[in-house]
Amino acid sequence: MSVIGLDIGTTGVKACAFDADGKLLARSYREYPLSFPQSGWIEIDPKQVLEATHEVLAEAAAKAKAAGDPVQAVATSAQGEAVTPTDERGAPLGMSIVTFDKRTEKYVKFWDEKLGRQKFFEITGMPLHGMYTLPKVQWWKDERPEVYAKARYFLCYEDLAALAVFGLPPVIGTSLAGRAGAYDLKARAWSKELFEKAGLDASRWATPKPAGTVVGEIPAARAAELGFAKGALLVAGGHDQALCALGCGIDRPGRASYVTGTVECMAPVFDAPVLAPAMQAHNFCCYESALPRKYLSITFNFTGGSLLKWCRDTLFPEVKAAAEAEQQEPYERLLAGLPDGPTGILILPHFTTTGTPHLDTRSRGAIVGLQLETKREELLKAVLEGVTYEMALNARLQRENGIAMQEYRAIGGGAQSAAWMRIKADILGVPVARMENGEAGCLGAAMLGLTALGTFKNLGEACALAKVATRFEPDAKRHAAYAERLDLYAKLYPALKETAHGLAGL
Repeated sequence: MSVIGLDIGTTGVKACAFDADGKLLARSYREYPLSFPQSGWIEIDPKQVLEATHEVLAEAAAKAKAAGDPVQAVATSAQGEAVTPTDERGAPLGMSIVTFDKRTEKYVKFWDEKLGRQKFFEITGMPLHGMYTLPKVQWWKDERPEVYAKARYFLCYEDLAALAVFGLPPVIGTSLAGRAGAYDLKARAWSKELFEKAGLDASRWATPKPAGTVVGEIPAARAAELGFAKGALLVAGGHDQALCALGCGIDRPGRASYVTGTVECMAPVFDAPVLAPAMQAHNFCCYESALPRKYLSITFNFTGGSLLKWCRDTLFPEVKAAAEAEQQEPYERLLAGLPDGPTGILILPHFTTTGTPHLDTRSRGAIVGLQLETKREELLKAVLEGVTYEMALNARLQRENGIAMQEYRAIGGGAQSAAWMRIKADILGVPVARMENGEAGCLGAAMLGLTALGTFKNLGEACALAKVATRFEPDAKRHAAYAERLDLYAKLYPALKETAHGLAGL
């Protein structure tokens, strides 16, 4: 017996088959391109995504079956917010508008006037922004009325896959529904008030269900096409960050997943909704996690590993070339020569845009503290520190709302660097654990499938599949030195904001 965790992301889709013990049996991945039809617009072709999804599922299922473990269940981890108009069978009627497409910015003003930022947050747990599914569907209604009128559904990628790939009614996990900006967190249903004010019809959206709910038995013909066992189940999944947290074993307050990739993202879990005004003021969200009656927030920074890549390519091109010539991982060689101790350089890592707590598209990156004797190795370490300072600032602000961490569980490319993990532990002041299985989103989805099949009594028991490989403890002396620097770092953005906005307007 095996289950598949399906992860439908912004630029690629992945299917991982696991056995009942959480052993990875097969992995299949396909990429697809982003499209930029005009300035500020970002789309993906849902037909390409659905085709790639079918391919990875069939490939992973074939490998699992060959190993003697036919697939008996599947659950989906999906990117948030992206939405597609479809017909009644899930055939796309247009491109998918993805998260940070900017065409929906005008709806921030709409909701501010119609409802107000604080009430929007109190209902949805989402700070008011144009990224959510709700304003994207409003755009279809206002700007493409002929498509809007023709569409039977407006679906995110978990529910689109349920209908178009698995042949079942469109069901969306409540964590993914939470990212739509239209889900009433307290009522645990689509918000009647928001749909009425927007003039939208909730019957054209998917049905929200808690993660782990059995959506249904995949029709025999579809199961055969995919290479699944007859009677295989589709299980409700959810938002990729919620399932990633589950796959890291984040089952209680005091722990958070820490994705260390191109984007850095922390996702703590807590027992009750936290909807204080300070959460909204700092752009911190609150929505359902993949665990029953537990909640999640995410803090993130868009310039994570991409800043390290910039530093590698700009300052250390010969290291990259030498590593590639010797078939060595470039970052392993690059980070081997970091200087000891905290640097005296502060880097504001807003080289693309910001994430939380600012959500400022006009901010810019900055390097402060350069001297003639500054070496490029110090700049390299300052990059790692700066990215982590940004996340530590988020952690500090969340502590003020009662969300305090005793441990972070890290996955992603950055987690493979022991040097960076030590820096993170020293700055954050709590242990940072590298997970044994880096495919946490797929593993979290697989946990839902295994629990639905009865392999585990509950998801808490399934969290035992998330195993720590290495734990990095903070050094007290270095943490004290970093705490002083973090106080200075917290002043950087406010001091440079006006200048950065001026540069952005040139």
